[in-house]
Amino acid sequence: MLLRELTCDHVTQWFWTDSSVVLGYIGNDSRRFHVFVSNRVKQIRDHTEPSQWKHVSTRNNPADVASRGATADDLVKHTNWLRGPEFLWKNDPFVECDILDKPVLSPDDPEVKKVQVFDTVVEPASEGSLLDCLEYFSDWTRAKRAVALCLEFKRMLRTRSIRRRNVSVEDLQNAEVAIVKLVQENAFKEDIELLRASEMSSDNCDQKRKCRLKGTSSLCGLDPFLDERGILRVGGRIRQGEFSTEMKHPVILPRKAHITELVVRHFHQIVRHQGRGITTNEIRANGFWIIGCSSAVSSCIYKCVTCRKLRGCSQGQKMADLPADRLQSEPPFTFSGMDLFGPFYIKEGRKELKRYSVLFTCMSSRAIHLKTANSLDTSSFINALRRFLSIRGPVRQLRSDRGTNFVGAERELKEVLLELDDQALQRYLSDKGCDYIGFKMNVPSASHMGGVWERQIRSVRNVLASLMHQSSSQLDDETLRIFLCEVSL
Repeated sequence: MLLRELTCDHVTQWFWTDSSVVLGYIGNDSRRFHVFVSNRVKQIRDHTEPSQWKHVSTRNNPADVASRGATADDLVKHTNWLRGPEFLWKNDPFVECDILDKPVLSPDDPEVKKVQVFDTVVEPASEGSLLDCLEYFSDWTRAKRAVALCLEFKRMLRTRSIRRRNVSVEDLQNAEVAIVKLVQENAFKEDIELLRASEMSSDNCDQKRKCRLKGTSSLCGLDPFLDERGILRVGGRIRQGEFSTEMKHPVILPRKAHITELVVRHFHQIVRHQGRGITTNEIRANGFWIIGCSSAVSSCIYKCVTCRKLRGCSQGQKMADLPADRLQSEPPFTFSGMDLFGPFYIKEGRKELKRYSVLFTCMSSRAIHLKTANSLDTSSFINALRRFLSIRGPVRQLRSDRGTNFVGAERELKEVLLELDDQALQRYLSDKGCDYIGFKMNVPSASHMGGVWERQIRSVRNVLASLMHQSSSQLDDETLRIFLCEVSL
């Protein structure tokens, strides 16, 4: 703007600042800044060169007075505001100014972006990379077929043949040999090197068999040897037997390997998901000796979905926590449960009447208290409850169910229980000063939630059955009350 207004041409421009940090930002060529500083540095460098920027001390900087604010008297006293620094009026103004053309920018400056360098190291593929490819397969036959196709493709590349053969049984056998050798090289590398070193040092067969492996080796007791294909097999004393090579000297497989799991699963399916013994015999009959075979087969059977479905045990239901009133250390019958059962038939003159029994049980001590009821209406229950409270004292909570109370007459009992007057019960207990909160009812059709009193009813019925059988049809109210009292005691 000054150049445009003054119409000056060929004027050398110099820019002065008292901030060495700003000079470092402008003269920086190697570091990157955050967005705010980066945009302003770019704007400055688009219009000026870094070499045009010089450093001036704060004492000689006239712009410093205006930037901090000053009164008229202060401006009169500061001649730098009107005339500029004194060294600018000299012939060589750069003699007295500070020479800080390009200050060193600190790496810890908060406006400098942190540069992170990630070093990636590519390791060469290991020899057992083919085993990682076989992890994809979950079937032993499919794995062998895939390897057989790879071997056939390899043969085609070597012979430059375009025509591909169908996979035969011999190709599958060669693929099995290749897989077994790869697994053994990965699992028994040191043992195989010792056996190969023994073969190279001696041509005598007896000397080869005398090669001793390390005592900690899992092959130490198997008398292993390498056959003509380089496969590690079990030795033994039946070399002269008229059996197949697979029977006399089975192939050794490690316990923990994906191929071992495929082999075990394959023969377990062949024997139609039979037990551990039959599966183990089938594996060994087909020329495989798995170290820790019993545990490997057991693990396979445990994971087998079909075996778990056919032979799995039914799961037991976990019972819920006991309610709080079953665990309170309070006096007996403070927390009680109630149920009605019956009817019992008695004689009154020539009439045959029904009588019911009310069972009160303590939720913590399991004690019981029996009372008779003439019927299932509210009045009869109030009378039974009154007699119960007069002996046992007031209760804090009374549990009951919403379902059946008659034995063998579920529907009729439900209809009768719906006619009970709960409001009359609450008014009566309130007048007597009882700590009555209300019935704590179980949910409908859940008689198992009242197992505390249901089992007590069964026990009472067993005792009453024999007592009433002795009295035959001559049972009356007094006799029934005596029987119930005896049962309660």
